[in-house]
Amino acid sequence: MKESLCIYLLLLLVGCADNINKDSNLPIIEVNRTNYPVEIKDLHEVADVEYIPLETIDESLLGTTGVFVVSDKYIWASETYGNIWKFSRTGKFLSKINRFGNGPEEYSAILNITCDFEKEELFVFSSDKLVKVYSFDGIYKRTLSFPDNIMLDFCLHNYNEQYLIGYNFDFPYSSEDTPEGADSHPYYLIDKEDGKLVPLSINVSDRISKTVSRVRTSLGSGVTFPMFQLFAAGAENAIISDISLDTIYSFKNMTLSPIAYRIPPVQVKKKYPKVVIAEFDTDYFTVFRIVDMIFDPVKRHQIHAHALRIVWDKRTKRFEEWKVYDYNYGKDKTSFPDNGLFSNLPRNHGECFYNASDLVERYQKGELKGELKEIASQLKEDDNLVLVIAHYK
Repeated sequence: MKESLCIYLLLLLVGCADNINKDSNLPIIEVNRTNYPVEIKDLHEVADVEYIPLETIDESLLGTTGVFVVSDKYIWASETYGNIWKFSRTGKFLSKINRFGNGPEEYSAILNITCDFEKEELFVFSSDKLVKVYSFDGIYKRTLSFPDNIMLDFCLHNYNEQYLIGYNFDFPYSSEDTPEGADSHPYYLIDKEDGKLVPLSINVSDRISKTVSRVRTSLGSGVTFPMFQLFAAGAENAIISDISLDTIYSFKNMTLSPIAYRIPPVQVKKKYPKVVIAEFDTDYFTVFRIVDMIFDPVKRHQIHAHALRIVWDKRTKRFEEWKVYDYNYGKDKTSFPDNGLFSNLPRNHGECFYNASDLVERYQKGELKGELKEIASQLKEDDNLVLVIAHYK
């Protein structure tokens, strides 16, 4: 308890109010600007690229998955209802864990997974708001539980040796008013041993999340919007882009620092606010998305996908739109591996994947090149996906 209090006081010292003086050396995101210069880039020019076909046998056949946890030794993947797979870094299937159920050592629907690769511990965050911890062999070790008003969303990531990091997503979808006692410090370090929460000192007193939820409720089910305001950016590094604030932060080595600002200021009371989401960060560039959250019931699921995506190039010190393609796959489709929102990857690494059926079709049409062509020649349409890992340089 004493250690947690000391950390909290430390974070207060390095913490923030959102009206701090803007650092003129940091990028300013003009949310109403639309005319960014377009740069067309071959992925292989900006990254070393690995294609990793995940071995396909009966035990390793993946369901619907987009969550990957990657180290230099393992690749973990999961699906919502039950299965968690472990592959070697080269894609060889190693084992499967399925502890789906209602028992004290089991998990319900999986929201996210993360790993401590040093201790070889797997953290499974599920819809019952609990984190179940297992060994890499699937042996149950402990459960991390949280107060009733804490819902850690999908954004649960490994931070350092002692802590996970997460974001409290809890708010009432149907409430017309901000409830009393709403969490104004929604970002937390989570102790890996006992689940104790240490709040970061980012103060979000009026959260757009509640405004957005009311609009979402009025439009009915099936409407989506970006809420992923926290992502891992390598060891002991996370990026926080709370959509209610004007400042985007990094939380690196237990220190909170601004990395970018938005203008004009966010309008937290506006029914359809325009927000900025940081999506991916490397030593060489940061990716942002500017989302005008005007909800059209006819165009559901398109709000985030069609939003403007810009890149701050740290070398040239300017914003650009990057159209990234994979030469081996074809110029007709953009392919920009990133952190996948939920995924946990080493610093400067991004991921995406190609479905086997798509690769087989393009191979048959003679549209693939290089190593990807060789891989596709060995695939069947119902094989597992081919994971693409980009190491940016």
